[in-house]
Amino acid sequence: MKILFTGGVPDNIRHELADMGHEAVGVAADAYVDEAKFCEAIPEYDVYVSGGLEDCTKAVIDSAHKLKAIVFLGVDYKDYIDEKAAKSRNIPIFNTPGGNSRAVAELTIMLLLMAARNAAKMLEDSSQKKWAQQTGFELKGKTLGLVGSGPIAAQVAQIAAGFDMSVLYWSRSGEKPDMPGQYCAWESLLSRSDLLSLHVPKDAGVLIDRNALKQMKTGSILINTARAALVDPESLYDALKSNHILCAGFDVFYTEGKDTWTCPQSNLFSLGADKFFMTPHAGWCSREAHANLLNMAVAAIAMLT
Repeated sequence: MKILFTGGVPDNIRHELADMGHEAVGVAADAYVDEAKFCEAIPEYDVYVSGGLEDCTKAVIDSAHKLKAIVFLGVDYKDYIDEKAAKSRNIPIFNTPGGNSRAVAELTIMLLLMAARNAAKMLEDSSQKKWAQQTGFELKGKTLGLVGSGPIAAQVAQIAAGFDMSVLYWSRSGEKPDMPGQYCAWESLLSRSDLLSLHVPKDAGVLIDRNALKQMKTGSILINTARAALVDPESLYDALKSNHILCAGFDVFYTEGKDTWTCPQSNLFSLGADKFFMTPHAGWCSREAHANLLNMAVAAIAMLT
């Protein structure tokens, strides 16, 4: 089989697949952002491994005459792949749950620390040759509220315990016996958390709206490594500008890629790095996580033969 890896394919994976009788082709992450180019390229492939910035639309799937399967490097493939179109062609979609959980959890903790110590502002000042110390606060003794109870949230809770934080969580599925921390009602989570971190899929809808932000503690922090669409941007802008919310740190945005800084929600950046800062959807980007995801992709491909 001929297998397309968007986002590239390392030599060890290429060789492993070659030993199985397959040809692996890797392209840059932004190679098929243009739908027409993707449609032109996909017909020659038997398997598509999604690890780039492209959307696998109905048009792409309709053009994929030889496609036997899609493998998504991550969990929430519905944001990037037209599941209905794939089902109509009987093309299975495999994902790779848990492969990047630790990486995202550790980046979440990094954002928590950056927000608590105003590190984004200090890094920005230092890059401009400004020597300006910022006074922040320690995580010890603070209450961390987790929205969600999946593998990422569970690992964030475990790490946070090492900082002597109290951990609360809320989940749409209710209390989970193996989830670290104390389960509580939604309103209680909002009002008791010094720092609130989101770990649910996009289909949860807008959870952090104007009403939710009003219920959050004055001077609290919002961290989002899940999906930007979980947060109403206009309400967040107002809450940050009024200083009701001290700071927000995201690893996701409403439009990702080169248009991030020109989309309507980019006004959040105008508030300054001490109020809003972002990393470029890099939570999953550790060497270990990438290896985990690719190995899981190979295992899925092996099931097809």
